[in-house]
Amino acid sequence: TKSKIVSVMSFLFCFGGCLAYSLVIGDIFSSLLRGSLTGPSWLLSRQASILALTVSVIYPLCNLKSLAALAPVSILGVIGTLVTTAFMALRCPSLISSSPYAVPNAGFLKGLAQQPLFSTYSRVQSPAPLVLVALSCIAFMAHFSSPDFYHAMKQGGEKTSEEKPKDSTLSDFHKVTVVGYSTVTLLNVLTLVFGFLTFGAGSLGNILSNYSTRDVGAILARLLTGIGVIGAYPIVMKACAKAALELGNVKDNRRNELRATVGLLAALTAISLVVKDVGFVASLNGAIMGSNLVYTVPCILFLKHTQSKRSQFSKLERGLCRGLIGFGFVSMIVGGATSVICTFFPHLIG
Repeated sequence: TKSKIVSVMSFLFCFGGCLAYSLVIGDIFSSLLRGSLTGPSWLLSRQASILALTVSVIYPLCNLKSLAALAPVSILGVIGTLVTTAFMALRCPSLISSSPYAVPNAGFLKGLAQQPLFSTYSRVQSPAPLVLVALSCIAFMAHFSSPDFYHAMKQGGEKTSEEKPKDSTLSDFHKVTVVGYSTVTLLNVLTLVFGFLTFGAGSLGNILSNYSTRDVGAILARLLTGIGVIGAYPIVMKACAKAALELGNVKDNRRNELRATVGLLAALTAISLVVKDVGFVASLNGAIMGSNLVYTVPCILFLKHTQSKRSQFSKLERGLCRGLIGFGFVSMIVGGATSVICTFFPHLIG
């Protein structure tokens, strides 16, 4: 029963992650089309971008046998993240006084989705910051793909059939984990700061949607970010499909995984054609599923595993785990409610 609960949460979290990716893809590529082409509105819409890219690009990538094949796309995604962070710094009026975004309603800003909004009042007691806690769960959640990454590193990719020694693989895995999470932390903090200093309360769920469709830097950032998201999509989808098979007690083989992928992509595409706010999807998913998977579930498993070995583990460590369980539960309830309120009833927070 407990394993089923974890499987349900893993499935819903991955499903929500894929939905957020679909929404980002729709926002980014429809913005690119509107900034460079003219034509019927339906052709340049986010719905058209989602449908076209899901069928022609995402579905074939989700059918790849090995994650190693996504390495070139992943590299472009990393480059895109670095370029986007640098672009946001160059367009931040607090850093660059000559930034075109320092002058509201400037001609350069034609195509701006949301004007900068500052001097807003927010109560310190407001639970709104918990939305940030919920989003951080999304940013730092990659547990579901860890086994696939480890086995890919153990095999050394597709170039050789010889397995690396276990100690060597673990050492490499630890290095990748430390460097990866440290880099993600730094980049998330920088983009958070640059985005808020540029647009304030006018910031959208997908911060690149705030920038003008005619801004050359934004066009490059959108293109590279879009490629990175497309490359990450199959990784999360693979975990989602495996969780779905586990929940349905279906044998995990190539054929069944492909069938699950088709069904999940169809459902995700249908939902993404209607839902628009990627910020709401990410924060709600992070608050409800992410908080449990990051804070609650690991601590419960640790306490259960060490129940008969208490002498080997300090009371402080077990006490901290209990505290994290409580924090995760509060984050889930309050963070989820705050995400809904911020999106649909913002006047209630102030």
